Amino acid sequence: SSGINAEWPLRPGIPGPPTDLDVPPFPIEVEEIVAPPMLVWIPEAEGTVQGLATIDEYSQCDDPWLYDSIDALLEVDMEDEYVCAFIAFQVHASIQVPYESQTDANERYALFKSCVDLVNEINGAQRSWTAEVNYFCDYTEAEKAMSRGFIMPEDEMKPDNDVLGGNFLGK
Repeated sequence: SSGINAEWPLRPGIPGPPTDLDVPPFPIEVEEIVAPPMLVWIPEAEGTVQGLATIDEYSQCDDPWLYDSIDALLEVDMEDEYVCAFIAFQVHASIQVPYESQTDANERYALFKSCVDLVNEINGAQRSWTAEVNYFCDYTEAEKAMSRGFIMPEDEMKPDNDVLGGNFLGK
């Protein structure tokens, strides 16, 4: 015999395992959480009712292939196809920035449409490379410029500037 008493309690004052466990059955049933439907802006365009809508109302447009496929994009040439691609872009963009108003959405739609046209022009030219729609497609020129890196204003490039001049470099 090993001298160990295998009956509980092993040591006085330490209780044994509980016999009446209050453990839920497995698998634990969790109440299903349903996320609210995503809202998208419908731009002002021919044949559309502008404003906020749920993606469920435009489920035919809930496919990134509508703007993310070169072949599909080359077929976008009618207003309803641009709108559908724009809705898919809002839902599936890698960087989603919510539009602030209907006016903002209309301006972003015009930018997106121009971008799609440029991408199609490039890809239709049968070059050795292809262009794609990306998150810059609804950016203004000023927003794009902020992503291109820092360009120091000319008045800060003077030789006597403490940072660029000799003082920072110890000259």
